[in-house]
Amino acid sequence: MSNYIQYGIYLSLSSYLTIIVGLQLYHRGRVFLLMVFSNDEKLTDTTNRLLFTGYLLLNLGYVFTMISTNDWGSSTAEFIEVCSSKLCIICLTLGSIHCSNLILFNTYYFVKNRTNIA
Repeated sequence: MSNYIQYGIYLSLSSYLTIIVGLQLYHRGRVFLLMVFSNDEKLTDTTNRLLFTGYLLLNLGYVFTMISTNDWGSSTAEFIEVCSSKLCIICLTLGSIHCSNLILFNTYYFVKNRTNIA
C-alpha cells in the first residue's frame, strides 16, 4: 500500500475522530459550563469557544505529529495495526484532556460555591 494512501487514511480517520469528539464536547458541555459559571451565558459561550479552539489546535497538532513514524508497515494488516495503535493513543489523549478539564472545572465550581456559602 502506498504511503500517501496510508497517510490519507490515517489523517482522515484521526481528524474525523478528533473533530466529532470536539463538537460533541462543545455542544453538550455548555450546560456544565453554565452551572460552573452561575448561568453567565456570555462567559460560558466565550469559554466554550476558547476550549473548543484550544482542543482542536492541540489535538490536530498531535494527530499530525503522530504521522511522522516512518514504519507504517508493508502490508495492509501491518498498516491496520499501526493505524489502530495511533488512533488508540489519540483516544486516550482525548479522554485524558477531557477528564483534566472536568476536574479543573469541578474544583473551580466547588471552591467558588464553598466561599459563597461561608
